[in-house]
Amino acid sequence: MQNSIALLYCMRIVLYVLFGIYLFASIKSKKYIRVLVYKLIYTFSILLLIATAIQYIFFPNFWSLYAFGWDPHLYRASAIYLDVFIAAAIYGLLSLFWFSNKQKVLALFFVLALVLSFSRSAYVALALSMLYFFTTQKKWKELLISLCLFTLIIIFVPKPFGEGGNLLRTGSINSRINDYKLGLTLWKKKPLFGFGYNRVRFAKEQLNLALIDDKSHSLSSFHSSFLIILVTTGSVGLISFLILVFTFLKRYPYMRVYALYIFSMSLFDNVLLHVLVMLPLLFIAAILYHSSFE
Repeated sequence: MQNSIALLYCMRIVLYVLFGIYLFASIKSKKYIRVLVYKLIYTFSILLLIATAIQYIFFPNFWSLYAFGWDPHLYRASAIYLDVFIAAAIYGLLSLFWFSNKQKVLALFFVLALVLSFSRSAYVALALSMLYFFTTQKKWKELLISLCLFTLIIIFVPKPFGEGGNLLRTGSINSRINDYKLGLTLWKKKPLFGFGYNRVRFAKEQLNLALIDDKSHSLSSFHSSFLIILVTTGSVGLISFLILVFTFLKRYPYMRVYALYIFSMSLFDNVLLHVLVMLPLLFIAAILYHSSFE
């Protein structure tokens, strides 16, 4: 049973890759598709901002979802997503995309949405991405203005009551430290080739580290995407993945700022391997790929 489930998830990853290849090929061969993809990203962006405003104002309390295995986020922007970190990852990607397309108002709205998610990993990731983006172009004045504006938004945005909006909270930090320790413990059991893709939950159950009837969605993964790759594919898989990524970014330098953002977040939250993050990233990569030919 566990092998069948793991195989289905592995097939899903393969389908994502095939879809990405098809999208890139279509963008290159048919120029009108770039216009369509751009309109899709724009429409998605507007709808996402509207959904974020509605959720943050009218549905800020996620405690009712705790019984179904979801984190009980309170007064944090997440739009239609049940995970704040997935929403924050998408907010950051779209803020970078629209800023690079000189749509600064849209970019600012997504920065505000990101700040209201109160995801500190997203804060750090966006700051690093801005640092890379402006330093590579030697735009020191723009870098200073952007970082100051970002800091001011973080300082003056209304902080809701509760632990989720407390930027000095330590509970999530301790949780991630323990998560890394658990992941490294599992990795040591099979350091070369790992337990196999999407077998994290079964590995935890096998080692009596998780209850079979536990409904928590976090049991099937770790906070860090890189830790998931390490445990499921071992050192061989992680090294191969990193080589593949560096090769891709060397060939397509325009994706580096987006990769830096996602990879920085993925050290603390599993956003790199999530379909809801992978799909927007694919569409952004595809439209930038077409632009590189113009």
